[in-house]
Amino acid sequence: MQTNRTLRTMLLLMACCAMVNGASPAQVAFKVLYNSGPYGSPVWITQVSPELFLWNTRDFILSISPKTGAITQLATIPGDCSTCGLGVPVPAANNRISALFGGNSINPTHPFSFDLQPNSVHDYAPQTFTDNVLLNLPDGQLLGVGGNGVGGYYLIASDLQGNTTPVNHQFPVDEVIGAGPIYGSDGNYYGISLPHNKTGYLYRLTPSGSFTKLLVQTTLDAGLPESLVQATDGNFYGLTPGTGANGYGAFYQATMDGQFTLLYSFTKQNQAPANLLQASDGNFYGITNAYFVPPSGGEIFQLTKSGQYTPIYKVNGRDGQSYFARLFQGSDGRIYGTAASGGQYGIGTIFALDIGLPKPAPQALKFYPAEGHPGDKIRLWGYSLIEAAVTFNGVEAASVHNSGPNYVWATVPSGATTGPITVTTPGGTSKTESSFTVQ
Repeated sequence: MQTNRTLRTMLLLMACCAMVNGASPAQVAFKVLYNSGPYGSPVWITQVSPELFLWNTRDFILSISPKTGAITQLATIPGDCSTCGLGVPVPAANNRISALFGGNSINPTHPFSFDLQPNSVHDYAPQTFTDNVLLNLPDGQLLGVGGNGVGGYYLIASDLQGNTTPVNHQFPVDEVIGAGPIYGSDGNYYGISLPHNKTGYLYRLTPSGSFTKLLVQTTLDAGLPESLVQATDGNFYGLTPGTGANGYGAFYQATMDGQFTLLYSFTKQNQAPANLLQASDGNFYGITNAYFVPPSGGEIFQLTKSGQYTPIYKVNGRDGQSYFARLFQGSDGRIYGTAASGGQYGIGTIFALDIGLPKPAPQALKFYPAEGHPGDKIRLWGYSLIEAAVTFNGVEAASVHNSGPNYVWATVPSGATTGPITVTTPGGTSKTESSFTVQ
């Protein structure tokens, strides 16, 4: 009897250890896609087509196949500025990827663009200020941050030739960027700013430059907030290190009218939360940087909107460490990211996590122009638009092609009538709120 009881206990323990918070090994699959080598530590990664991801290091831009791991070097960034670096490459509306190199009080910023073929770099006129584009906008421009090396930072809008225009608000000289900016569902820009020795705040900035402090909150102070996202419910959710009830990090909600709710306080064992994304199941996912527990790489976790925390996968040093670049969900449903250190060679990895999430549904939000004739090309902007099929009020578009995950170009077909535009991907269907007028 004792032997049987002991055997049952061992089996239960084995089953428990084989589970990762309710998910079996078949449901949780972590894979290192690439161990960084001669190109240096990976910084940013995004998806540009179903079978191709774009990633960069400080000096190189490359593509990687998530299935085969094949690497293609797309561009080498010249320059001898030891304090300069490559900005975030952003898929733009013109079927190219826009980026910036350089930028400090002495060296100008060099905007350039490239496509997915080697040796395709186009250089543009240097900019006086230190600029960095971060995301694309419905009107085809790029949004980023800039500074002149003397005053405070500001938000910038950039055209596709690298010409930047500051949004009409300059932050005070003693403030630094906390998180953001992000493009809100109401067409305004949001982010967190951190004054020196003062209380951090969540702001709203309109494209015309009207500025509002929505929320002043001490919880935003301790350390740079790592992430700010606007969820499908319209509210903002974010992570901050060094805050919360335990002083090890916090997950919070902020509404558009400035109401703050602390949803979860990280524990000492799960400290330094970094990155946050809302995935296709409606929950949030992030990763911790366990700085004080080497050689641990941290932990990938799930958070619900109510603040329920569930660890998903314990990352070890061979998987990677130092997760400063964003996580994102690919069109296949897997979560992808980069680590700046750790891995086989100690200088980072590109990784994928499969926990059985559904493929993300498209969000077709804006289109331009608002009216047109059959044969005209229409630019749609939204999220998760890779592999899109498009119909104009039920009539299939004459041609469709993606320009990254946020833009789709569709040709108005013969026989189209006035009505909404519908986008369908393997993840679902989305219909624009506005109607396209067929002339």
